[in-house]
Amino acid sequence: MKRAEIVTQWAGLGTASSPYHPLLADHYPLSRWDDVTGQACQRIPPRPNLLVVYVECADETLAAIGSDARYVGCVLWIADGAEDGVPSAAEFASLRDGLARLGATVQEVDEAVGIVVGARTRRQLARDLRAWLKRLNKA
Repeated sequence: MKRAEIVTQWAGLGTASSPYHPLLADHYPLSRWDDVTGQACQRIPPRPNLLVVYVECADETLAAIGSDARYVGCVLWIADGAEDGVPSAAEFASLRDGLARLGATVQEVDEAVGIVVGARTRRQLARDLRAWLKRLNKA
């Protein structure tokens, strides 16, 4: 069982029959997921339509997510001891590309994670991204 934080999009209509949930949960079997962004419900879905989820899933599932073109660069950290490490320039660029692929503009990506490589650990980047997402307005 692996634990990680992953950027995904909101799915659902926010109704009893179609509650908001992470799109990632539609694509993969997750043992557990929690929205760790803390966006106010009246702001869901935000613009851009992004959230960070804490997930617990099988090792194979996390490997599949990490290699899925929809989520490449969107795995912020994996609880494997490297979450407090600084991402490489390639990993940072992959995160920026992943956010853009999910609908963020270049300016939004700059605001969310910055442009400086090597200044923050994976966990710090996740924290900064969550804080930025929490401030977004409803789409």
